[in-house]
Amino acid sequence: MLQIHLIKAAQVMPFVKVLEKMGAPVRKLSELAGMPIDAVYAGRGVIGEYCVWRFTDLAAKHERLDFFGYDVACRYPVNSVEGFGGVRTRTATTLKELLEYFIEDVQAESTGCPYALVPAPDGIWFVRELMFGEKRKNWQTEQYMIAIIIQVVRLIAGPKWLPPQVKSNSSDNPLSIPEEWESIRFSWGDRTTEIMIPDRILALPVARQSIQNASNLDEVSEASPK
Repeated sequence: MLQIHLIKAAQVMPFVKVLEKMGAPVRKLSELAGMPIDAVYAGRGVIGEYCVWRFTDLAAKHERLDFFGYDVACRYPVNSVEGFGGVRTRTATTLKELLEYFIEDVQAESTGCPYALVPAPDGIWFVRELMFGEKRKNWQTEQYMIAIIIQVVRLIAGPKWLPPQVKSNSSDNPLSIPEEWESIRFSWGDRTTEIMIPDRILALPVARQSIQNASNLDEVSEASPK
């Protein structure tokens, strides 16, 4: 039986904004996916997360967007430590602590975010478990989350950082990946999606700097990479 997980409706707006700018039939796609688009536009309350997955998948196929999830993450990037460790009552001193706070805050946005940090010989794996079972994998959603985690690490490691390895559970066979990720060693058909973060990166200190608040989507630069 499919579990019901909830996500804050406002979290879907970046996907909707990107589609609207392309002229995609957002309302029609949302109806086909069973996603309450009016709740998304209102930016209040919660909606079922699985319908959001269906929406992103349908939209990507309808508009022939191989990298829809990646593109949304690039257009609306994480460019601030505000909200997960660097600026609130909690103070992260290393990237590892920042990632721990990130997991806490993401889980507050969705009831179904099974994330964890798993130790490895030379670092940690940032792990995202399957939420809805083997038959309901979604590469667009995985793209988005991989890109977001890379952005979080880049707040500390610099704008060019990429993980040495990523495991994906979205397909048993290799899928197309964004050009930017071609240097990453991908493996496919894994039980979970995992991003390797080396020890030397985990130990980097969190800089005390004022960075634009990522929560204000309207102020995100349109020059962000596509």
